[in-house]
Order: sequence, then C-alpha cells, then structure tokens
Amino acid sequence: MGDASPRRRARPLLALLASALLLAPGAAAQEPPPELQRLVESSHAYYRSGDYARALAVAEEALPLVLRTWGSDHERTGLHYYSLGLTAEMAGNLAAAERYYRETVRVREKVYGVDGPSVAEALEKLGGIHVKQGRPDAAEPIFQRALRLKQALVGPNHAYSASGHSNLGDVALARGEWGRALASYREAIRLLTAQDTSQTVVKSIVEDEIRRYRDTFVGLCRAAWQTRPAAEADRAALLEETFRAGQQAWNTSAASALAKMTARLGARDTDLGRRIRRMQDLSERILRLNGDDQKLLADWHQVQKADKAYSAALEEFRAASAANARNPAVGRQRELAQELQAHLQRCPPGQRKAGCEAADKERQALSAELAKASQAAAAGAGEIMAIHRRMEAAERALPGYAEFTARRTALRDDMDRTERAVKDARAAIVAAFPAYVALADPEPLALDQVKALLRPDEGLVAVLVGSSRSYVWAVTREGAEWAEIEAGARELAEHVEALRRGLDPLAQQDAEGSEGSRAGVVQGFDLARAHALYRLVLGPVAGSLAGKRHLIVVPTGALTSLPFQVLLTAPPPAAGTPAA
Repeated sequence: MGDASPRRRARPLLALLASALLLAPGAAAQEPPPELQRLVESSHAYYRSGDYARALAVAEEALPLVLRTWGSDHERTGLHYYSLGLTAEMAGNLAAAERYYRETVRVREKVYGVDGPSVAEALEKLGGIHVKQGRPDAAEPIFQRALRLKQALVGPNHAYSASGHSNLGDVALARGEWGRALASYREAIRLLTAQDTSQTVVKSIVEDEIRRYRDTFVGLCRAAWQTRPAAEADRAALLEETFRAGQQAWNTSAASALAKMTARLGARDTDLGRRIRRMQDLSERILRLNGDDQKLLADWHQVQKADKAYSAALEEFRAASAANARNPAVGRQRELAQELQAHLQRCPPGQRKAGCEAADKERQALSAELAKASQAAAAGAGEIMAIHRRMEAAERALPGYAEFTARRTALRDDMDRTERAVKDARAAIVAAFPAYVALADPEPLALDQVKALLRPDEGLVAVLVGSSRSYVWAVTREGAEWAEIEAGARELAEHVEALRRGLDPLAQQDAEGSEGSRAGVVQGFDLARAHALYRLVLGPVAGSLAGKRHLIVVPTGALTSLPFQVLLTAPPPAAGTPAA
C-alpha cells in the first residue's frame, strides 16, 4: 500500500480520478464534509458529460474545502490536485494544468518521498503539459528524472519505463531532432512489444496498453518520415520498419476478434475446429472470471471503507509505509542491489574477462554496503508489520469476510485451472495444425510477405491515424510506398462524420421533408468532401495503386466507420456543391 506499485499504478479511469477524494482508501477515517462531497460529485458529472470547463470550475470551487479538511500536504489533497490537472488539461487550460500538476508533484514528494513511482507519473504529466505549451527544453529534465525513477524501481528493460522513452521522443520531435526521436520511440516500442503475453489476462492488458500508446508508434513514423530525405540508403529499411510499427499499433479488439473467427471458420466443424472453439471459449471464460474478480474486489473495498476500525488501521499503515519510503536507506538499498546485479552480469563469478580483474573485491564491497543499507532500511519494518497485522485482524472481523475470501479463492482457482486448460488445448492444436498460431495470433508481416499474398489486380492500403499526423502505406505485387497524411484524428473524424450523415437513409428522408421530418437537417451526400478525403488519405499513394481493381483497406480511428468505396477519385462536376 502507500505508493502504488508499477503493475497496479493508477490508470486514467476518469470516473475514479474525478471522484478520487470519495474513493481513496481510508476515506472513512475522515469523511469529506457534505458540501465537498456534493462538489466532487458535481465535477465528476460534468467531466463525464464532456463539459470540462464547468467540471474544472466546480473542482476549483472544492479546493478550499479540500485544503481545510485535509491540509495542504495530505495524500488526498494531492489526489484532488491531480484530478484538477487532468480536468484543466482536457479543458485546454494548460496554465492551470501546469500549476495543478506541480502541486501534485510537491504533495507526492512530501507523502511518498522524492523517489516514489507516483512522483514519476506526476512528473510525466507535468512534462507533457510543457510539450503541449511548446516548451520542450522545460519538459526534458522533468522527463529524464521520471525515467530515472522508473528505471530505479524496475530496471531498464521493463515496460513500465516505455512511457519515459516515448516522452523523450516527444521532446526530440518537438525540437526537430529526428534521429534522437527515432531512437527514443524505438526503445519505447521495444519495451512495449517484448512483454510476455502467455497468460490470457496479461495478453489482454498488454494489447490494451499498446492501443493507448498508439501515438508512440505514430511518433516513430513521423520521425522516420522526417529522417527519410537524409537517409537515402536506409529508405527501404525505414519503410519496412514503419510498416511493421503500423501493424503493431493498429492491433484492435475488432482485428483480434476477426482473427479468431477466421481460425474458427477455417477449421470448420472438424475435430480441429471443435478444439479451436473450445480453446477460444476457455480464453473468454478467463477474461469473464477476471472481470468477476475485479468486481468482487471493488465491492469488498466498499465494505472496508465503511468500517472505521479497518480504515483507521489502513490509514496508519499507509502513513507508516510512506514514511519508510522516504527513508534514504531504502533508496540506497535499491541502488546497491541494482549495482550488484549489473556487476554480476558484467563480470560473472569464475569467468576471466578484461576489466574484471578486481571483480571479487568489488562484489564484496558492494555486498557489505548492501547489508548495512538493508539493516538500516529494515529499522521501521517491525512497526509496519505490527500495523499490518492489526489491519488484517480488522479485516477478518468485517461482515462477510469468510464469504469474500471463499469466493475470491474459488475465482482464482477457476482461473488457474482454465489457464492450464488453455495451454494444453493450444499445445494440442499447434501440434495438429502448426499454421494456427499465424492465423489466430498473427505477427506483423514483412512487405515481401504481403506482396507475395496479393494478386496482380490487388493493392493493400493501411492507414495509421494519430493525434496530429497520420500515415498511409500502399503495397502491391510490384512495390510499396508510404506517405504522411497532414491530418490527425479530429480532422479525419469530422470528414467521416459529415460523409456518414449523407449516407444515413433516415437523415436523407428527413432532408426530403417526409411526414414528421426535420427537413433541411441534411443537404445530401457531400461529393466535394468525398473527393477531398480521397485526396487527403489516398491521394499521396494513388500512383502506386493505379490500375488495381481491388483494394484491401486496413484503416484505424474514425476511418474504420467509413466505407472507402464512397470516396471519389475525381472532383465532382460542380466542385464544392453537395449532390441533391
């Protein structure tokens, strides 16, 4: 407890953040006054409705009550500052967002110590505001510190550090340092995509994480696109790299479901088909069980929060844990452990390597210092464990505790059994049908593989939509090219929404003035816009697709909801005039 671990770090569940004061552990130990609770709930409602300006105004109205209730340095005050920062950022008030994120950093440093992972996450939010403000020089040292904190906690090869490299890529991109941006984005993507996804729940989490990091993949494409003119010899490699990155980024729930359905249909009603269906059904069961487990925990948290004895013990435990985290010996212990591990990797015992002549003495010195630091770090452990035992005793006394633990044990056991069954079923399927893995869990294809799969009259078009820039790839049997689209998610969504309104038969009927209609709401299908969107998205690669009768389109973002066959390759007769 205390500072969140990296695997359970806060994710932006907006409802949770907006009402963090009401949901924070230990809240029952000091309930917020009714007026504060009303303001927080009101801000929460405005946020959910998308009215971020009013949500911010109400949350700011609540701030004096927060300070009066908990003081300027309390954990829950920090939560409110963080919620204010998020809301101000969504409202476009970057100056306010910067101010509130700075306060979040200050409070978290006070509560958790300057090296806590939650401090790193607050620093990342603050640095992100500086990038949005066009101040990459201010953002860089903040991002560098956040990355150091994360790497100190989990090492340099953990996906938890991916955001740090992505953030530094954003800084380099803002400065026009394309080579540095490319290197940073590459490292972030390496960390994200190298995670072990052999467990069903973990696989689902990692896929969701990659979707959230889509702009990291877009950033790599932008850096590569800008690098291209000066990298004549590497253009083919950059095209291959970005095509692969695009495939990784556009991995969506719909694509995953389609791959699974393809595997089912391909095997049909055979013994193999039945095995595939069973394995997929078991995987879906694991995800449902995990959802049940998360709901059970959330419901139990409400029981804990309602009990004053448990809440008081939890608050005491969190305070003691936070104080221990601020102990310099704890940080030094972590540093020495990492130094010793790195030393063992660099100079393995019993092996003679250049530069390792004094390795034994160095290891002995590190081990001795680590032992002293560990002893100092453990000084407060006895008190913390005593508080934890009181907290556990208070929890066992809660009503429904036996039922909760029995239900949770049954759920976890069921998940473990089902996971083993999935692994066994998968092994049997792969043995009987080796191509199954490529069909159900496809790896990104190389350009030559795609070319070999296409017929002479076919072309593949893939589009990766980013926040401010997007990218398109065109692949045929004869070759491949890619291009930058000077439009992001919002602009493309506006085009798609307008064209879809023109395709809506009910809206068209209204426009024609049927009984009870809202005549004039829609003015027909906008042919000029259909051509403009074609030029924007497909125009840059149109030359590669010339003469191809069939296009296989892999879109992302809002483009997934538009049938590409409605786009016009040539201007309408009266350009800019909607069709009747």
